[in-house]
Amino acid sequence: MNRILSIVKNEHAGIRDTIVSVIPQIVVLITGLLTSILIARGLGPEKLGYYVLIMSVGGLVKGLQNLGIGKTAIRYASRAISRGKIEEHLAVLRWGFKLRMIISVVLGTITFFLVPLFAIRFWNAEHIIPLIRISLLIGIFSALGSIPSIYFKSLKRFGMNSIVIVIQTVISLLGILIIAWINRWTIAQVIWVLVIATAMGSFLMLILVPRKALVGKYKKGHKNVLRIFRTFFKFPIKVPINSKLNTTHTPNIFAIYMMLSSITVVIILKVDIWLMGYFLKPEEIGQYFVARRFSLPIIAFLGAISTALWPRVSILKDIGEIKIKIKRIFHLSLFAVVPLIIYSIFVPLFTPYLFGQEYTSVVLLAQLNCLMYVIILFVNPLGAIGYSLGLVKLYFLMNITQLVIFIFINILLLPKIGFYAPVAALAINSIIAFCFLIPTGLKLYKRQN
Repeated sequence: MNRILSIVKNEHAGIRDTIVSVIPQIVVLITGLLTSILIARGLGPEKLGYYVLIMSVGGLVKGLQNLGIGKTAIRYASRAISRGKIEEHLAVLRWGFKLRMIISVVLGTITFFLVPLFAIRFWNAEHIIPLIRISLLIGIFSALGSIPSIYFKSLKRFGMNSIVIVIQTVISLLGILIIAWINRWTIAQVIWVLVIATAMGSFLMLILVPRKALVGKYKKGHKNVLRIFRTFFKFPIKVPINSKLNTTHTPNIFAIYMMLSSITVVIILKVDIWLMGYFLKPEEIGQYFVARRFSLPIIAFLGAISTALWPRVSILKDIGEIKIKIKRIFHLSLFAVVPLIIYSIFVPLFTPYLFGQEYTSVVLLAQLNCLMYVIILFVNPLGAIGYSLGLVKLYFLMNITQLVIFIFINILLLPKIGFYAPVAALAINSIIAFCFLIPTGLKLYKRQN
């Protein structure tokens, strides 16, 4: 008991920030769950399946426009603010904002022209092409609203970051409630509501940050186009190398590996839906979507831990501090295991009462999916620590391995066991992650000794 109290006392700030991050996630979960229930009941399994396919492409652009830039910006912005370098802090935020906007527009444009390849050749669903193209706007508007979140995280003002997160989800729920009230359930109506909600939320968020976090002063004298291009993308500050932590990667190299890792992770999160569009019926995809809704609370808890942890591990100065941090995080994670396991087993039993009798068959799938994320709870925090040890290249290799295995398992098992295949692939990916994270512990041990 004294040990528990000691951990809580030493990590009270981290626990407080995790709780502050969890509270809006709970609001997001409740509104998201209500939104999902309304959409699932309003559209039915088949239309819901098409809706999931549409949003998987729009969500791809939303995920790829980050490309690890957000975590890179938080990492170095947190370090700058910890040294009292306000201008450097704002310069890093401007760098992140510029890159995310450019990437989102470029990716959105490329995807716009590649949409027929997804819809016709893989899914045999030509009628959803216009809706997929509309959904691409979500990624662009999300890029606009990204900097406020990064700004508040880097300052450890998690309360303001929480407000930023809640605004958009509430707007989305209000839009879906209007559709339910007028009983106009079409996929197009739902997509437009989400696009408008994302746009409104993003513009409201931009009001909350200083103008200098978005745009800086224009420097005259750059007449060479190549020089302008290099200046535009070059990381804006010089970062001292910490030999004790072996953080020998420059910010640009770190950002590149984070981008590559983010691309693979985003594809992993979407590829199961894409392959289902080829192997399974739309109604099965809709049922799979409902099953995944139950894992959102666990994913939100993981996100809250990551939100509170990332700026903290970014400013740790030596191996001893990191070792202590890992031990405390592990002990605190243990406290959440029992309630999360209970949740994973019993809450999915309410599927037919929440979403409708059409989704009764996904109860077991939802339970298994939730339990997989409980296991991942112990893996992700250690990964965040590893990035501070300069293992970003190793983790990129881990993500590539996971992507290849994930695709292979799904192609092999989807025709045989249907929507249970992604859960099997997720379990194997967790084992792979554990194997790759062992070097983190070994590196800590060797450097401590």
